[in-house]
Amino acid sequence: MQVEDDHELLDLMVADHIDAPDQYRATARWLEYSDRFLAFLKTEGLNNFRSSKHEKGSPGSVLASFGAVDINPPTSRASPEEMYHAAASCFVGHNAVSIDKLPASKVGAPEGFVVEDRFYTLSWLNFYCRYAYVSKFVSFDDQIIVEVGSGSGKQAEMLKKAHPGLTVLIFDLPTQLYVANQYLERVFEGSDQVAGYRQTRNFTSMGDIQRGKINAMPHWKFPLLDGAAFDVLWNAASFQEMGHETALTYLRGATSARSMFLMHNIKYRPGVPPPGIRGVIDQKYLPGFDEVDRSHARLALTPAKWIYFDSFWRRT
Repeated sequence: MQVEDDHELLDLMVADHIDAPDQYRATARWLEYSDRFLAFLKTEGLNNFRSSKHEKGSPGSVLASFGAVDINPPTSRASPEEMYHAAASCFVGHNAVSIDKLPASKVGAPEGFVVEDRFYTLSWLNFYCRYAYVSKFVSFDDQIIVEVGSGSGKQAEMLKKAHPGLTVLIFDLPTQLYVANQYLERVFEGSDQVAGYRQTRNFTSMGDIQRGKINAMPHWKFPLLDGAAFDVLWNAASFQEMGHETALTYLRGATSARSMFLMHNIKYRPGVPPPGIRGVIDQKYLPGFDEVDRSHARLALTPAKWIYFDSFWRRT
């Protein structure tokens, strides 16, 4: 099943971004990526985007940078069964739906493999590992999850499929959010589970949020969360890509969250000030929260010298 292109929507999202407040701007590096990626989306589109292969540094390679591409790894690294069982044993808490109940979608023509008559992809199993980790601390039922830096939307997809009563808000830059918006609307087509960008751009308060749905939110609508209680702020490896002040802006805007899940790279380079979240995941920048757990992040196929951590924070 393919994902439809909607260039009119893409133009609208970019125009809205240009008018957005400066504090939600991307770094210069991501602005360059986004400009090149925008041209790619208009010329190449989303046909087969989940299995597309592009040279590193090319405009199309941006798809892989935010988790939109599903390519099979060499079987010499791990068999499908080994990856599946690695994910199935990732931190699974009692609140998690088991991986055998959550096969991957074939929307967007991903590469993948079949285990016990169910279809999976490597990235889908990796998203499961993050979900399984958080399940140790969160019940998920009928809660509000806010994901900043939602990328392709597959984490939101997994959460919603595992827990249909969830309300999920996803925030990202326009080109990434466009891919997620189109993908999620296709995955949940006919089920009224997604409030798309054309609707959410007009929201003026948290009262407009569509409960029980995935809400594809413009990043510049993040101030709607000010003072509004929600259950989990979710961020996986994107705060560290932001400028320091931008990351702090999001963290300050999430002071009413009851808890936070952060996957982050905390490796420091001697003599080099750490950008983004690597300089803000610290108690002094997260007043009112206690870090209740920090563990080496696990994946279905963990790279060598993996330096990412999962951490969970709870409001005191």
